[in-house]
Amino acid sequence: MDDGAREAKLSARVAELELALVRARGVSEALREVGMAVGNAVDLNELLTIVLNAATRVLQADRATIYIRDGDMLISRVKDGDALKFIKVPVGTGLAGQVAERGRSIRIRDAYKDDRFDPSWDKKSGYRTRSILTVPLKDQSGKVIGVIQALNKMSPEEQPLVFTPYDTELLNALATQAAVSFEKSQLFQRLTDHKVRLERSLSDLALLYELETALSRASSVEELAQQVIMQIAQACGAEVGALLFESREGVLSLYVVNPREPDEVREVVVQHGEGIAGRAMAQNESLNIDDPELIRDPGRVRELLGVDVRSALAAPLAEGKRVCGAIALYNRDADPSSFSEDDASLLRLVSANVSTELRVFEERKERERAEHLG
Repeated sequence: MDDGAREAKLSARVAELELALVRARGVSEALREVGMAVGNAVDLNELLTIVLNAATRVLQADRATIYIRDGDMLISRVKDGDALKFIKVPVGTGLAGQVAERGRSIRIRDAYKDDRFDPSWDKKSGYRTRSILTVPLKDQSGKVIGVIQALNKMSPEEQPLVFTPYDTELLNALATQAAVSFEKSQLFQRLTDHKVRLERSLSDLALLYELETALSRASSVEELAQQVIMQIAQACGAEVGALLFESREGVLSLYVVNPREPDEVREVVVQHGEGIAGRAMAQNESLNIDDPELIRDPGRVRELLGVDVRSALAAPLAEGKRVCGAIALYNRDADPSSFSEDDASLLRLVSANVSTELRVFEERKERERAEHLG
C-alpha cells in the first residue's frame, strides 16, 4: 500500500472516529438531559416529550412514540412537531402491542417485508414507514408499563438507514429513564391526590362542625335553609342553592338562596317532582347533571331559581323511610364547571345532617304547639 493510500485510509479512520465521538457526546448529552428532567418535578407530558426529543435525536429517527400501558390498552404519546398526539392500541396488536405483551425488543429493517407490521396507519396518515425499533418500558420489578418506538432512521443527508443493535441499547437506556420518570410522576400524583383529599376531608369536617352549630340556632326552616345553602354553596363553588322541604302538613316549599345576596331567601310553593330538587326527592337518589339538555322544563327551573342552569347537584333529605325534601346546588362557578364526586359526597353528608335537624325542628314545633294548646 503506497503512502497516498495509507494516508487516505488514516483520514477516513479519523473521520469515522470523530463522527463516533460526536455521536457519543450527543448520546451523553441526551442521557444527561433526560436524567436532569427525571430529577426535577416536571409535568409527565413535558418529561416524556424530552425523552421523545432525545430518542429522535440520538437515533437519527424521523419520529418517535411512547405508549403507556393502561390495563389491556396502550395509550400513545406521538411527537408531531412540538405537539403530542394520543392514540390507543390494544396490547398484543401491532408491533407496539406485541412488545408490550412479550417484553422483548423488535428491530425491523424494512417494515413492508415483515409480516408483523400493520400498514393500516400508513394508509390513513399517508406516512411511509421503513425501519422500526421498538423496546419495552419496564418498572423496577420488570413489569412492562409501556413501549417506546422509533421510526425511519435517517442519515444527515436524509438518506434511509437501518437501526442497529447499538441503537437498541441506546433506546433501552432512554426507555429505562422514561420508566423511572413515569413511576416518579405516578408517585408524585398519588401523593398530590392524597394531600388534596386530606385537605378536602379536613375542610369538610370543619364545614360540618360549623354547619351543625349554625343549624342548632336556626329558628325557622327559612333560616335553616339560608345557613345550609350559604355554607355548602361556598364549599362547592355553586352560584345558587335551594332547599326543598315538605312539612308534616303536606306543604312542599322550595327555599332559594343566592350567596351573592345572603340576606334574601325566596320561598316558593312547588308541586311534587317539580324541578331538579323535586326529582331527587321523588327518586330518593342523588343527581349530578352536567348537561343543560338533561334539565327537564328549563323555563320553570329558571323561574324558580332566577338563573339559567348549566349544571346541578342534588341530594334527597331522608330520615328513615321518610323523604322530606332535597338540597340542590346549581352552576358550579369554578373550573371544571361540573360538580365533582367530592362535591356529591359532601352534599350527601350535609343532607343527612339537615334531615336530622329538620326532624328535631319539627318535633320541637309540635311540642310547642301541644304546650300552647294545653
